Parts: sequence; C-alpha cells; structure tokens
Amino acid sequence: MMKRPGRVQRVLAGLLWVLPAFFAVFLPQGVMAGSGYAGPYTYTERAQLISEYQGNIQVNRLELERVKNNRIWLETKIQKIQDRYTPVPCALVKSLELAKFRMEALDKDIARLKDKLQILGAGEYPVEKGGISPLSPAGSISEVPLEDHHGAGSAGLNFSNASSTSASSTSVLASSGPSPAEKQQRFRDDLARDLKSAGLDDWFELTRGDGCSRLINRLPILFATAEATVAHEYKDLLKKLAGFLADRDVKILVDGYADIRSINTKKYPSNFELGADRAANVVHELEKFGIKPSVFQVGTTGRYRFAAKGMSRAKGLERRVDLAVVFSH
Repeated sequence: MMKRPGRVQRVLAGLLWVLPAFFAVFLPQGVMAGSGYAGPYTYTERAQLISEYQGNIQVNRLELERVKNNRIWLETKIQKIQDRYTPVPCALVKSLELAKFRMEALDKDIARLKDKLQILGAGEYPVEKGGISPLSPAGSISEVPLEDHHGAGSAGLNFSNASSTSASSTSVLASSGPSPAEKQQRFRDDLARDLKSAGLDDWFELTRGDGCSRLINRLPILFATAEATVAHEYKDLLKKLAGFLADRDVKILVDGYADIRSINTKKYPSNFELGADRAANVVHELEKFGIKPSVFQVGTTGRYRFAAKGMSRAKGLERRVDLAVVFSH
C-alpha cells in the first residue's frame, strides 16, 4: 500500500504550482526575461526620465559649487573675526549652518538621482565620445538594417551584446548620424547664434561645464537701496530673455543679494528677506513673459556672498540679482 504524503510534502507540492504563477503576474516586466529591471517604462519614457535625472544632477552640482563657495567665504570671515577676539555676528553663524545643511541636502539629492539612473541602466553624464549610449544598455534589442537573400535592405533585429558589437553593426551605427559630441557642439553653436540674434550677447555669456551648457549674466540686474522693485529699464531685457528661452528645456537659477548695510524694517527684517524678494521679483517678471514657474530655483545669501569683500567699495553693484540658465541637451 502506497503511503499518503505528509502535510509538509503537500504544502511543498502546492507551492510548486502557485509560485510560477505568482512571479509571472507580480514581477515587473523584464525581470522574468532576464533583461534587467528598468521599470514599467516605454523606450521614450525611459529616455525622458534619464534626460531629466541627468539634467537635475547637473543643476544640483552647479548649486552645490555655489553654496560651497559661500561656505568657504563664511568660514574665512568667521575665522578672521575670531582671530581679532571679537564676537561673531549670529547672522554669520546662521548663514554657515544653512550652507552646511544645504550642501548635505544637495549631496543626498544627487545620490538619490544617481540611484534612479542606475536602476534605469544609465550613467550620471550623457555619453559624449564612443562607448554605449545610456539608452542602449548591454543586451538590449536594437533595430539595424539587414541584408536579405536578394540583396535588398530590410529592417531586422540585432540581439548582439553591446560589449561585443560586430564590425558591421558598428559601421552602420557610425554612419547613422553625428556623434553625441558633435550634436552638443552644434547645439552650443546654435545657442550662441540665437543669443546674438536676440540682442542678448552683451548681457549674457555662454559657458560650458559639468557636461552641460550654461548661460550666465555678464551684467547684473541692479536695485535701489532697500528696494526690491525691478527697474523699468530691465523689463525689456527680461522680455527678450523669456523669448529666447521659450520652448527650451532649461533650469534657471536666480540669486538675490543686498549690500553690506544692515536693514531692519517691517517688510525686510534682514538682508536675507531683501535679497530673496529681489530674486523673486525677477522670477515674477519672467513668468509674466511666459516662463514656467517650475523651472526656477531661487536663492539668497543676503549680504554674505562669495567674493563680497572685493566689492565692498561698490555697494551699488552688491544690490543685484544674478541669473544662471542651465540647458538640457
């Protein structure tokens, strides 16, 4: 007589039937196929996410460098005051604490974005020369023209691993268009041409750094003493800038500053509020001319700005707003 299976054997047998169905239903698409998990995204959605994350990392790095410079200036200033055995103003100490907190927050955000890119199978920077594009990870399927038996070109699928690409597919990819580096150079050339056509080349300078193109102001937007209203003569400039940036994928960093004189009014208890209001008013002017609010990042260090010591004799230049535009491409 055959012995009845025990309870443990029956449970294990049931699991053998249930587990395959569970994995087929609940695991993300691509895991069962062994293609590497990149989320339930289409190719286009994945490309957009990668571009967005890479752009945000570059913006954060630019902001991190700015905050780092402010922190260095603050630490130097505090050390000089301490060397004279005089009390350090509370505002300086608070500014230094805020700078440290801001740097930690930016570092965490950069790490978070890099983790997301890693999940999507992409790197921190767009591929500029050679290599494999982050949008075509190893082992992925790419469409390339193949020759049929009659010699006519036809569309086919190439399942070759990216690390062992054949010479024939390499030549096809190389002849398909300009390299990423060439595209970026063309992008910068077009920007420089459009900047001059818009009559903005005297006001703004196009620079390159951290894998992205940036537009920074040569001449600042200045303000009257203890005022945050944007002067009428700058409104035409901001209108031109908004027209130039229309339909472009950008992040705009706006920093407001005050001079070294203290302020303590009902509207502006300190120079921090005054500097922030100046930056915000420039943002509002650009919004009036069609720039989306979501692209702005506003900051202020009040009167404590990096290299402020060298500008202390020109208080009119300290009452200013600086702009930096970061382009995604």
